[in-house]
Parts: sequence; structure tokens; C-alpha cells
Amino acid sequence: MLFPCRPDRQQRTVQVEATALRMQLHSCKAGGFAFSLSFADVDDPLRVAALLAALRQHQVANVAGTAATLPLPRLVGATPNPQSQFLRIEGRLPDGRDVVVHAAFFVKGLRVYQASVVSQGEGPGPETLASFFDSIRVL
Repeated sequence: MLFPCRPDRQQRTVQVEATALRMQLHSCKAGGFAFSLSFADVDDPLRVAALLAALRQHQVANVAGTAATLPLPRLVGATPNPQSQFLRIEGRLPDGRDVVVHAAFFVKGLRVYQASVVSQGEGPGPETLASFFDSIRVL
């Protein structure tokens, strides 16, 4: 995946539904946008789709937003899953500022992913989104 800046790496545990997911996060800021890729390994194959859907709901709730579904980018190497989606979420940050999140939710085997571009105010142009999301290669 191509980031437009050098990403920092973090780990954190996120409560999604009744599941504590240990997430790895790679993120950076460039051009007024925050770019990130996070992922978590799931122990039970039967939980993958449900956790992917829950991650989407969690992201929308985080910004008290409304989501529109967009065509899914070409995610090379991703495992087909009916819960994989690409969303444009318009919401507000806790301090009241407007935020736009473009986020792809997808799977590779037992690993769930979320790739995001976050901006305050208007979202990024199609070129910025395409260069980030079209660079995803899951091996």
C-alpha cells in the first residue's frame, strides 16, 4: 500500500460489539488528510463477516455520521466477502467540527481490514482517493 507520507505504527485494543479486537494501525497525515490502514486477526472464521460489519458500524458511530455506499475499490488479494464495503461517511468530531471519512472494509482470510482517509470539511478529490485505495495489495 502506498501512503503519501511515512506512517506511524500503533497497536490498540478496540471493543467491537462484545469482542475486544487487538488492532494494528498504520497512519499518517499529509495535505490536510489523515490516511490509515488498520487490521485485526479473528480467531473464529464464522465471526469474520459479523466483525467486518461491526467495524463499519463502529466507524459511522465514532463520528455520529451517515454513510453512503460507494463502489468498492479494486482490492488486490482480498478475500471476497459480502460485508466488504467502501463508504463515504459524513459526521462530526467530538469537538463539533465536520468530518468526512472514506473507508474501505475488507478481508483476507481471518484478517479484517479498514483503510481510511479522513478530512475535516470537504473530502479529498477523486485522485487522492484513487491513489491511496487503488494501491492496496493484500498478500
